[in-house]
Amino acid sequence: ALGGALYTSTATSVNLEAVSLTANTARYAGGSAFAEGNSSALNLNGCVLTDNAVFEGSGGSVAAAGCALLAMSSCSITGNRAA
Repeated sequence: ALGGALYTSTATSVNLEAVSLTANTARYAGGSAFAEGNSSALNLNGCVLTDNAVFEGSGGSVAAAGCALLAMSSCSITGNRAA
């Protein structure tokens, strides 16, 4: 699976404001969030990403593949891990 708490794909725009994503897991990428697709966008503002994990891939906290926009502002990222 991709994106332990959030997965977004083509033609989707997601904006998260002051959200805490904690202790989520994914098998391949994006322990807390994963974005993909040419016209997808993921915006994180003031979020806390803590203790998320990926078991067989990358992006212990957030990962993206070919998305139009991945933006993070004033986020706290701690204790995340990828295999």
